[in-house]
Amino acid sequence: MTKTKFKKYSKNGLKPIKKYLIYKALLNKKTIREISKEFNCSFATILKIKKRAKKSLLPFIEIDNLKYLIYKIKEQNPFYTLKDIQNHLKEHYKMKVSISTISNKLKNYKMKEDILELFKKLIEDNEIAFACEILKYYKLEPKDYYLLEKLSDDYLPIDAFVSKIIYLIENEKLNENEILKYKSKADNLMKIYKNDLNYYYLLLLKIYLLDLFQDAQTIFEIYKEEKEKINKLPLSLKIQIKLYLIQGLIRIYPKEVLEIASSLIRIKKDESLREDLFRIYSNLGYLNKAKKLKYEPILEFLMGNYKNFIKLSSKFLETYKDDAQTRTYYKSLLMESKIFNNIPFSIISKEIEEEIRKYPVYKITYNGSLALKYAIEGDFNKVKELLRAYEGTSNIIKAILSKNHGILSRYRKQELLVKYLIKGNLKRAVEVARKYHLIYNLHFYSILLNKSIKRLKKYKEFKRVVNLIRKNRKFKLRFIF
Repeated sequence: MTKTKFKKYSKNGLKPIKKYLIYKALLNKKTIREISKEFNCSFATILKIKKRAKKSLLPFIEIDNLKYLIYKIKEQNPFYTLKDIQNHLKEHYKMKVSISTISNKLKNYKMKEDILELFKKLIEDNEIAFACEILKYYKLEPKDYYLLEKLSDDYLPIDAFVSKIIYLIENEKLNENEILKYKSKADNLMKIYKNDLNYYYLLLLKIYLLDLFQDAQTIFEIYKEEKEKINKLPLSLKIQIKLYLIQGLIRIYPKEVLEIASSLIRIKKDESLREDLFRIYSNLGYLNKAKKLKYEPILEFLMGNYKNFIKLSSKFLETYKDDAQTRTYYKSLLMESKIFNNIPFSIISKEIEEEIRKYPVYKITYNGSLALKYAIEGDFNKVKELLRAYEGTSNIIKAILSKNHGILSRYRKQELLVKYLIKGNLKRAVEVARKYHLIYNLHFYSILLNKSIKRLKKYKEFKRVVNLIRKNRKFKLRFIF
C-alpha cells in the first residue's frame, strides 16, 4: 500500500482502518521504521497502537469509556431513568455526570462511516472476533444489516443477533425449520437475560416470530403482561417493540392497536414513525388522524375522490421505483378507481390480465378489482370464488361470506360500516362513512353485498354506484349475496 493512499487521512488524525492496518503490520513483525514509511505516520503513533494492543481488544479504535459504561448500566437496569443512571454513577463510580451528557451518550451509538469502513474490512479479513467486539460499542443502520449474515450468532451481541435473524427472514434466507430453531433459541436466551435489556430485544424477536406464525392471541397476552415495562424502555427499542405489537395485533385486536398508536403519536420528530402511524390509522379507518400525520394519494382513493387519485398516483409512484409491492398495490387501486370512473370493463380487464401475466406473484392483489367488476355485473358466484382467498386474513370478507356481522369490531371503522351494511341499516352505514370519510369502503362493500338500487338511490353517496350497476348489470336474474 502506497503512502499517497493515506495522505488524505493525515489532516484529522488516522482513520480506524489505517490504525488497524498498522496493528496488522506489527503482528507481522514489521519494524517501526518500515511501518512508518509504508503508512506515512510517526513513530509515536505506532508505539501508541502497540502499547494499547496489550490492554485493549480494539487497539485501533478510540473507545468512549464513559459512553460504554452508561450503556452497560442501562443494559443491566433497563428501567433506569436518566436520573437513576446519574445516581448510579455517583454512588458506584464516584462520578458526577450531567443528565444531558447521559442522554447524549445513550443516543450517540450509531456506527460512524469510518468505523463502518473498518467493520467491513475486518469481515473481509475474517477477523470475526474483532468485528463482533465493535458491535458492542456501535450499532449498525438497517441498510447495513446484510453484513451481520457473515458473523457467527454466538459472537454477536444480543441486539445484533436479533437484527440478523429479522434481516434473514425478511430476505427469505431461512426456511421454516430454521425459523423454528431460532424461535426456540430466543426463548432459551430470554430465560438467561430475564432482568436485562437484552430480554426486551429478544422479546421483540419473539413478537416478530409470533406474528410470522399468525399467533395474535399470544402477542395479545404478551402486550397485556409487558406493556407497563415496555413504556419504560429506551425510546428506539420501545418504538420497535410497539410497532411489532401493532403488526401482530392489527387484524384481530384493533382496540389494543389504537391504544398503542395513541402512545406513539406523541413522538412527533421521527419521520419514519409518522409514516408507520399514517398506515396504521388508514388501516383502522381513522382518515382524519392519518391526514394530520402526512399526505399520500391513497387518502383521495379512500375518500372516494377517484379522479384526483388517478391524477396524483402516477407521480407519487415515481418515488417508489424500486418498491414492487407498493407499486403493485397502487396499480390495483388504480384499476378500481377506473371502474368507479366508468372506464369500460374490457379495458380494465385487459390491464389486470397484463399485470398478472407480468407479475403472477401479485395475482391476489388484483382480486379486489376483479371482485368489484364481477359484483357490478351481478356475477356473485365469481365474487365468492375470489373472496374465499381472503377469508382467513380479513374479518370483513369472512363476515360477508358467512353473513355473521358479530365478528366485526367497532374499533376498525371499515368493519363498523360493513356491520351496518350486513344488518341492513344503510342509514347508519352512510353516517359512519361520512364521519370517517370512508366513501370508497361504502361503495365497495355495498356493491359486494348486492344492496338494493332502490334503497341506494336515497343517498347522494351512492349516485356513482347506482349508475355503474345500471350500466353494467343484466337484470334478467336476481342474485342474492
